[in-house]
Amino acid sequence: MRVCRNGHQVTDDTAAFCPRCGEHLVNDQQHRDAKGSGTGLSCTVAGTIGFSIIVVLAIIMISTSSSLGFSRTSPRSQTRKVEYRVSGPDVEGFRASITLTNSDGGTEQRDVGLPYSRTYYMHPGAFAYLSAQNNKDWGWVSAEIWVDGVRFKSAESSGAYVIASCDGRVP
Repeated sequence: MRVCRNGHQVTDDTAAFCPRCGEHLVNDQQHRDAKGSGTGLSCTVAGTIGFSIIVVLAIIMISTSSSLGFSRTSPRSQTRKVEYRVSGPDVEGFRASITLTNSDGGTEQRDVGLPYSRTYYMHPGAFAYLSAQNNKDWGWVSAEIWVDGVRFKSAESSGAYVIASCDGRVP
């Protein structure tokens, strides 16, 4: 005996299609195996529909992301102007030892004459650090980090060999 997908039984063993619904016929045992294992055309159709729904939702999310305030260009791809400034007494030859984080995230150290300024271009979220040590047994030293022309962080210390340091994540 042969059976169609809809469960109609056909006694003609030579028939390829069900005379009632037109579905392809299989042996009764094949029908029971497919029904019991949860496989068959209905699972394939359900899988295809599920996959199609996921694809459509992904397309909708991508196409509407810009209208929701998201951008395909990450704001982190834009750099910010970060300026390190060090100052001290207005005396010719006054120097300081500085340590700073450069635009690659590396550390630089040097002795500089004051006032001193150095500019880097950094991504938002990058770590900016500046430390300045007074090299004299008198005076003061000031360290400032400016981002896009606005003072972001600052510190000042007075006295012999003092250190002023400031740091933060670039906004």
